[in-house]
Amino acid sequence: MRHLILLFAMLIAAPSLIACCMVPKTYQGDVDQSEQRVLIVHDDGQQEMLIQVNPFFKPLDSLYYPTEIKWVITVPNRPDAYAEADKQAFYDAADLNRRLQDLARKQYLEAFPPSNDVKSAESARALKSGAAAALDISEPIQVGNYEIYEVQAKDGRASLTALNTYLADGGFPEEDPDHMAYFVDNNFTFLCMTVKPRDGSQTLAEVLDMHPLSISFKSDKPYYPGKFSSQQGNFSLNLSLITSEPIDKDSWRAIRQRLSADTPQYTNLYTDIDLPDTTYAMFEKSPKAGEHEAVKRWYVNEMHSRGFNPIDEETGKPRIASWEDDVFFTLGSKKDLPPDWYKGDVLTGGVKVLGLESGSFNNLLLYGGLLLLGLGLAGVVAIKSSKKPEPEPEPEASE
Repeated sequence: MRHLILLFAMLIAAPSLIACCMVPKTYQGDVDQSEQRVLIVHDDGQQEMLIQVNPFFKPLDSLYYPTEIKWVITVPNRPDAYAEADKQAFYDAADLNRRLQDLARKQYLEAFPPSNDVKSAESARALKSGAAAALDISEPIQVGNYEIYEVQAKDGRASLTALNTYLADGGFPEEDPDHMAYFVDNNFTFLCMTVKPRDGSQTLAEVLDMHPLSISFKSDKPYYPGKFSSQQGNFSLNLSLITSEPIDKDSWRAIRQRLSADTPQYTNLYTDIDLPDTTYAMFEKSPKAGEHEAVKRWYVNEMHSRGFNPIDEETGKPRIASWEDDVFFTLGSKKDLPPDWYKGDVLTGGVKVLGLESGSFNNLLLYGGLLLLGLGLAGVVAIKSSKKPEPEPEPEASE
């Protein structure tokens, strides 16, 4: 399997490649990442990933902000497509998960009414540089205001020095060779990305609201790029997964612990109703565009972490630096399905549950209601028109 490293670069005035969470050495100040948002949609070996970061600056001089910042993330295969995306997709995915969690709690109470026997109730729960000769560097790929270069090492570890030189020439901090070796040994590809501001500013603002970037790539398992984030501080993470197969619960628990994350009460709740339009929009440039419509059931999961990369007291290094691999979610089987009492959001016979937040379903209810109202009015008119008018009384004869 070939892997990818995305090298994000955010450029305002300088021409070098840059991105998020690393400031130039000459900058008198620091940068932190307040939050990272990720939405993953996975189906049959193809992943659509939406990612957004929210960096902010802490200058010693309150009037001075840097001209550039840098960041590195990873992806397991060369992307098939990129696109700028609507951040509303994050909120829609969170709403979908919230709706299914509320539905599951309601259905659980219907299946297991409250009992004074606490024990029995509980038991009922289921739970391009000078080193370019050793590197393969693509032509630039333009996506909105993102400019992307794909960079691969040609000769494994023999290209490691050249790769580090390339990164250093681009202004990135030097990486630990042992840390870099993992990515070279596994044929990762670096994507060096330059992002220019849409408003034409000459420097970065104190807080950046970056447009989410949608990336489509092949991956046997749903993947979150965490390992190459060791130098990005102890940032928070909001991660949503929408998959056509359930996630293996053992894998889910292990990753939850690894990311120091909180998760909702229920795992692998599914929806049989159309996903939000903002989620389907992630497929528009995918090689599987249109095929997602054949998926009749999607499994929805979510993780929230306040931070999983603190400095280890023993080693003095960020916790991620000790990771031996990156974050891949194992797909599950029937044993990982929700308990039998969970009936989903479609009742027997295909009748959809009322009170849902799905836009398409609400539209269906609206149009159906209007149709019934129209039929009702038409019926009233028909009944009135069918009645025979009563004859008017004859005028009395005048004397």
